[in-house]
Amino acid sequence: MPDPDQRSDRRKESDYLDRESRAIQVLAQCIGDIVGVRSEAYKTLVRASVSDNPLDLHLAQAAFESLAPEARRRIHARVRELGERRVSSGAEPG
Repeated sequence: MPDPDQRSDRRKESDYLDRESRAIQVLAQCIGDIVGVRSEAYKTLVRASVSDNPLDLHLAQAAFESLAPEARRRIHARVRELGERRVSSGAEPG
């Protein structure tokens, strides 16, 4: 039987992965809203969100970075807006 510290560590890791997954989903939503769900940036990020392969996340990052600077700024603003709305509504951050 695992000791309490091991269970706590697993729970923390699981919570971290859940928050990371939610963050990727919000980013994908914002990319889809701004540049479209048919964009390479959106498709690669969605693929990375369900993949265990770090290469998929790297490809998603490269696709995002290849977007026009104005599109990246609009996506950033949209992510911040959603985050601020979430915090002001009392939802748990992350």
